[in-house]
Amino acid sequence: MVEEDLEWGWEKESELKPEAQHWHQWNGHSPELEFCNYAKQLITLLKPMLVLETGTGQGYLTRRTVPVMPDISRYVCFETLPEFVEKMKDHYIFQNGLAEVICGTLDPTLASQADLTIIDSAGGPGRIKEIETWWNAAKPGALALIHDVSQRHPPVTTHYRHYEYVKTLKIPGVFMTNPRGSFLGQKP
Repeated sequence: MVEEDLEWGWEKESELKPEAQHWHQWNGHSPELEFCNYAKQLITLLKPMLVLETGTGQGYLTRRTVPVMPDISRYVCFETLPEFVEKMKDHYIFQNGLAEVICGTLDPTLASQADLTIIDSAGGPGRIKEIETWWNAAKPGALALIHDVSQRHPPVTTHYRHYEYVKTLKIPGVFMTNPRGSFLGQKP
């Protein structure tokens, strides 16, 4: 993998959200570059055997995290938009078998086996369902890294609703302060 493949095209998050000084993203739909780097570091340190990612979209997070996966591990992406799934299948990460892509939403059977689940699907009921699926299926010690979870956003936003739902489930973990918010939780 060429590092330039991962670095091109990002812009300052603050260009889209002025309050987000010193944060970066590829476009208005991608997660923050720093969030992606955090996920990459989690994988580097944890050496998980199975990672699931929902809402893969354009694959920016995937391209950051897959290269640091252990050799005998598995990385499975879930995306509900067929046009994104088709585009991903042309990327070398998927062509070379480094990751799999499934058109759909989080599978409970795989969620029960995963060491780390990264949830970044479209906000709202779909994301709530994926958080619920992870919480109900995850094995003890499994981690969930959930994007777009924030108490700093207005109560009418999906970010705040995701925050409220995580609090309702009483998932042990920590809320982070990236511009769109995130949460790292662990199944007891």
